Amino acid sequence: KLIVGLRHPVLWLESFYNYRLRHPKRGTFTLPNNPNQLLLPSPDTPCPGSFQGVCPHYAYFHQQLARLVKTPLDAEERRLLQLPARDIVGLSQKRVPNPVFVYEISQLSSENNTMARDVAQFLELQRPSLRPYVAEDDGDDKTTDKRRFNICQDEYQPLRE
Repeated sequence: KLIVGLRHPVLWLESFYNYRLRHPKRGTFTLPNNPNQLLLPSPDTPCPGSFQGVCPHYAYFHQQLARLVKTPLDAEERRLLQLPARDIVGLSQKRVPNPVFVYEISQLSSENNTMARDVAQFLELQRPSLRPYVAEDDGDDKTTDKRRFNICQDEYQPLRE
């Protein structure tokens, strides 16, 4: 059995960009001053080294999940998933036989503990032993860098699409 945890792709991008502002990789790499500059011409365009791995197409988690082949992946589904042509060839022969449980990390803090019950049921456990996750404050002063961005602001609509 596989358990896959994801962060919402839009929030992942915002968080990773802001993380790289606080903790840049070693070297002379710099992030674009305007996060909208992270947009690349296509998902096939390599992520520039200066972006320090912060590229929107790295958040296309749906494409990675499609590779588990848990759905038929017919033409309409492949179109919606925007799977690159090179990734479609032979995909149906690579079906992962394992059952898969997918969750989004905000579910870990579920106050009514449905996440624990669902995981316990998936794993066929008698009693849920998971407790709701409470995120700790990372001590980061959210106002220290003027380049930090909030992806919900109107100017970043292109990144949310």
